[in-house]
Amino acid sequence: MAVSVIQFGQCGNQIGHSFFSTLIKDMEVTKSGVSSSQNQSYVKNGLDQWFFKSNDKDSLKARAVLVDTEKKVIDEIYQKHSSKGTWSYDSQSVSLQSGGAGNNWALGFQKKGPAMLENVLECLRRQAEECDRLSTIINLLSTAGGTGSGVGSYCIENMRDEYPTKTIASAVVLPFEDGEVVTQSYNTVLTLSKIYNVCDGTFLFSNDHLQKMASNLLLLKDVNIMDLNSLIAQKMCAVFQVQTDNNPTCVKISDILCHMVPHPAFKFCSIKSSPHIPNESRRFEGSLRWSILSDHLKRTLKIHPSDLEGPHLDWELRLPTCIPSAKANYHEFHKCVSNLLITKGSLDAQDVNIGSELLDRKLYPSWAPSSFIHYHQSRKFLDLDKFAALVTNNAQCNKALNSTVNKAWKLFTQKAFLHQYTKFGLFEEDFIDTFIKMESIVKNYDGLS
Repeated sequence: MAVSVIQFGQCGNQIGHSFFSTLIKDMEVTKSGVSSSQNQSYVKNGLDQWFFKSNDKDSLKARAVLVDTEKKVIDEIYQKHSSKGTWSYDSQSVSLQSGGAGNNWALGFQKKGPAMLENVLECLRRQAEECDRLSTIINLLSTAGGTGSGVGSYCIENMRDEYPTKTIASAVVLPFEDGEVVTQSYNTVLTLSKIYNVCDGTFLFSNDHLQKMASNLLLLKDVNIMDLNSLIAQKMCAVFQVQTDNNPTCVKISDILCHMVPHPAFKFCSIKSSPHIPNESRRFEGSLRWSILSDHLKRTLKIHPSDLEGPHLDWELRLPTCIPSAKANYHEFHKCVSNLLITKGSLDAQDVNIGSELLDRKLYPSWAPSSFIHYHQSRKFLDLDKFAALVTNNAQCNKALNSTVNKAWKLFTQKAFLHQYTKFGLFEEDFIDTFIKMESIVKNYDGLS
């Protein structure tokens, strides 16, 4: 049951590199608390799922396709592992076209995408032939520029036609609120509206949120893009590489998406995780109980009174605390379609009913059941004593969606930068259709409350 990762643009390729590096790092770390056979099973399943061995060498090749309209980033990450290291990229799984996409979704979707599609699909076919069975395709992209958004959208749309029975998921990075690309709100709404129907599920990551995590939790003074990519990779690895104690094979990504996206009107998911502690501070931190971690992740779903009038209070930016969660009546939660808790690490005798807090009826709309499942893996993650990740599909995503749609609409009503899109065949009617689609998605999530 192999997985192919399609890395679009600078952001997608950098995240993909961090993701595969994190997978290898997790497999290489000696684990305690599990038997040798369990550890070997975990590593073997992970290698089979994400890597293949090249014919001419005994080195591991990532099951990935690298797509870009500029060669700089691909050259950097490909050469980084071409001569040394335990894994590398396959040189035949690269689709490259020079010229860039000019931070323009229309250029990427209307021109660059069609020109690159055949080669991208050929690389993906070659990936599929390298495995017994291709089960899932994961797309990595950012919505700010033109390649990840435009070329990515076009290829994903055609990928669905080519692989109608495969699970297709996307990990999408939303740009900084005050980004340098003036057309990023256009690019974002166009991308999300295009891939929403064709993907079985989309995992949203926010650059602003990731930067705050790096500053507040990891205490990094000069946060760079690689720090943000590392956080995304850690979250993805915690969710996509899980082997439960009573199952010798890894949990299928298709099963995760089947639970997380029970209805086609709700396809946006996010990943909350804890604890995130600076490396130099780990040996001074006491071990946390699973109940504390699961309660902390539940707090990340709270609607705080200040959120209605001022900045959003983000509980994921705080360290878990042993102080019990307040039971005040004013505490409300963003309504959830479904939740999935993944815990990795040793169990104590008092650890029973882990994640029971996430069955709270306050988390779910009155017309929906408490849709929650829990996977536990005794094998540690990245040698952390305990690590928990909450995959959640809830109305919290509307804050970012509303902000982006409003910014794009303001630009559109002023006809700002429209000429850059119309010259590549994207007209005002297409923008109107996009806004209708995005407002429908926002309305569906608003209806959860």
